[in-house]
Amino acid sequence: MDASQHPLLTLLPKDAVRRLRGERGRGIAVFRGQVWLTQDGDLRDIVLDAGESFDFDRPGHVVVQALGDASLLLYEAESVLGRAQRAAHGLVQRLLPSDRDRHHLAA
Repeated sequence: MDASQHPLLTLLPKDAVRRLRGERGRGIAVFRGQVWLTQDGDLRDIVLDAGESFDFDRPGHVVVQALGDASLLLYEAESVLGRAQRAAHGLVQRLLPSDRDRHHLAA
C-alpha cells in the first residue's frame, strides 16, 4: 500500500512533532517509519516502529515525534475492539451447536 495515497494516514516528516489530545479508547498505529511518544503525567518514553500500535491509557496531551519519515493512523480503540468482539461472538455462535442440535445430540 502506498501510504501517501491513503486519506486516513497522517504523514510526519523526520523530526516533525505533533501534539494530540489523548484519551482512553483512542490509539495510534505506525505504518511506516518510527515515532517517539509520551503522554501527560506518564514518565515512559514509548517508541513505536512500523507495524506497532499503542492505545492511550490516560486523558491529556500526547506528544508524537517522527524519528524518521513516518505514516501513522489515529484510531478509536473501543470501536475496533467492539467490532472484534462482535465478530468473535458471531463466529463462536456459528461454531457451537444450537440448543436444538444439542437436544438431538443428547437423545
